Amino acid sequence: MDEPVEEIDVAIVGGGPTGLAAGLYAARASRRTVLWERGVLGGQIAITALVDNYPGFADGVQGPDLAIDMHRQAEKFGMETVYGGVEGLRRDPPHYVLTTADGEVRAKTVIVTSGADPVKLGVPGEEALTGREVECAVLGNAEPQASPLGEIRAPDGFYSYAAKYENDSAELVVPAAISEAAAERVQRCAIDAFRALDCAGLARVDFFVDEEAGGEPAIHVLELNTLPGFTPISMYPRLWQEAGLSYPELITRLLERALGRSRGTRARTGAAHA
Repeated sequence: MDEPVEEIDVAIVGGGPTGLAAGLYAARASRRTVLWERGVLGGQIAITALVDNYPGFADGVQGPDLAIDMHRQAEKFGMETVYGGVEGLRRDPPHYVLTTADGEVRAKTVIVTSGADPVKLGVPGEEALTGREVECAVLGNAEPQASPLGEIRAPDGFYSYAAKYENDSAELVVPAAISEAAAERVQRCAIDAFRALDCAGLARVDFFVDEEAGGEPAIHVLELNTLPGFTPISMYPRLWQEAGLSYPELITRLLERALGRSRGTRARTGAAHA
């Protein structure tokens, strides 16, 4: 939503399965419904590889897929989504007043579905290894560009050698199921990492993104791969294809940048010896 909401029918705090279901029914009943989620839509389902106890899916379903579909269905009937938390709630008859980052919102009904946070082990490094793994392809030299973010959904929840190199059974979900604000930060971090390591041409940067703790998302760089896979099923070219850049066009751009970098290197070398 672009404008702060002043008065609505139904406010839902929490975007897990319960909140999304409530949003679906309220919006379908023609009530102006707004859902606030400070982390990842779908809650625990969104970070579960395979959900095998949800009614209607005899063979199980990928958790992130289920979360995306539930959100899309609720928005289809008019539910609005705000990516942020609710800082306070008070009663002001006949309304409830919610305090948010965008100001106060008056609602006739409030449904709180805050869910639960996973229990942490408390081991060193645990915070840096929590979250969703997303990938970003970077292309360029002095002015690199970042692709849309992708997230790999492996068959049976395990990204095997065969799924990675031998067949196309792994699904690439673009855009990754994180908030728009977090995605923009990840893209900036990918370019910053590319420049910090003085990369050129291409690289794929992998991240963990944790939006579960609230506030600013925690973003951790896992790896910068300066020679990512480049087969038709590899993630680097597939990410650029999602941005509208075909496989042949991507190769052409890489060659242009390699030639441009080579000419620049020769020019600097020649000047040094002059």
